Amino acid sequence: MTEVLKPSQWLATAHRHLAAANILERQPDSLPDLAADVGFHAQQCAECALKAVLIWREMDVPRTHDLQDLLSLIRTAGIQVPPELLQLAALTAFAVELRYADAGTVSAESARTAIRLADSALHWAQALIAG
Repeated sequence: MTEVLKPSQWLATAHRHLAAANILERQPDSLPDLAADVGFHAQQCAECALKAVLIWREMDVPRTHDLQDLLSLIRTAGIQVPPELLQLAALTAFAVELRYADAGTVSAESARTAIRLADSALHWAQALIAG
């Protein structure tokens, strides 16, 4: 049986992914090549933040990267999700489709938007869990 991680552990992992995204984003000469990786870490940050909320509410955490599914579970649990966080669903592509070499390029602006959304999700989850 696998150990269930605590919300604080999910949030710590989210922080690490956000830090990685920010470090990669600050590599301007390489950003076109790294933008998909920036988005991946941003998506992972958001995913971990949402999973922390589910654990905090003592809900089962599905093994999924689909942020829309996670947001739906959170809303089903009666938790108000700020309207701007509904945009998180767009980050799912960074964890799935954009991980393949033939997926095309990601713009620097998309990478920065992904970081902004992930940061918002993490701060929302932390505030919610802290009470």
